[in-house]
Amino acid sequence: DGMKSLRGDFQIQSPAAPPLALAIGKFDGLHLGHKNLIWGLCDAAKARALAPSILTFQPHPAEVLMERPMPRLLTDSQSLALLQKWGVMARYVQEFNLEFARLSPEDFLRQYLFKVFKPSYLLCGYDFSFGKGGAGGWALAAEVGKAYDCEVAQWPPLLFKERPLSSGWVREALREGDMNLAESLLGRPYCLWGEVVSGQKIGRELGFPTANLATRQWLPGRGVYAATAIIDGERHPAVVNIGNRPTIDKTTDDSVECHIMKGQFALYGKRIGIDLLEKIRDEKKFADRNQLIEHIHRDVEKAKEILKGRESLAKKSP
Repeated sequence: DGMKSLRGDFQIQSPAAPPLALAIGKFDGLHLGHKNLIWGLCDAAKARALAPSILTFQPHPAEVLMERPMPRLLTDSQSLALLQKWGVMARYVQEFNLEFARLSPEDFLRQYLFKVFKPSYLLCGYDFSFGKGGAGGWALAAEVGKAYDCEVAQWPPLLFKERPLSSGWVREALREGDMNLAESLLGRPYCLWGEVVSGQKIGRELGFPTANLATRQWLPGRGVYAATAIIDGERHPAVVNIGNRPTIDKTTDDSVECHIMKGQFALYGKRIGIDLLEKIRDEKKFADRNQLIEHIHRDVEKAKEILKGRESLAKKSP
């Protein structure tokens, strides 16, 4: 029995919701702070015989309000799989548009949230804000909730190194290529999913065939990474180059190229995942192809070391 996921503008078509325990947020990245909150939601739901559900928004509000692209940290299917694993029974995805963003905090609560979803229990994150200009917060929700017979609770932040976990912090870690920090915040390696598309076949000429990944996710800083490629559920050691191929061509669009160390795979058109484990070096421009080839050999050796180190760690840990 899978989790149900509904998307649309719920101002127009109300979902038929059972008695709900509801958490609201962008839930971008589903990091350990989100996991902690969702476990709290599931516990509260169980104690009150309610269905643990979440309400989230797409596209990312920043895309609509600031008109700048905000690539997601997770694909939709990754997101669903995690939520289901953590015990969520229903996910509601509200279409986020300018009209929705203009609702006053009071209207957001009275005309939308309590009217449409009728939650019996509402859990807010520590930094949850809503309504026009993000002016509404937990205190207002708790106040208005009384009139709708809804218990409103606030969940404290999960701290790591004395700083609250947040998706912004995950993005920051990725921008700096600090994959260990990203993994500590997410509770899993950062994973890019996408379809293998036709590249320029340059890797093949260099003796290192690469799979070119088309992904809409947030890309870590440019450079070379030790990685594990996930192909048909199997994991394979890999080296990944993220960047604009400065030695080879002058394109501006960043590419994600994955060289799988062992074995031959027919990957065109296939969806694969890449767990990015550690950054090996920054992107460099080399004088010529020979220098580049020599460096790729070094990258591959370094990646092997990193992957071996991780394997032996995994064996030691209980």
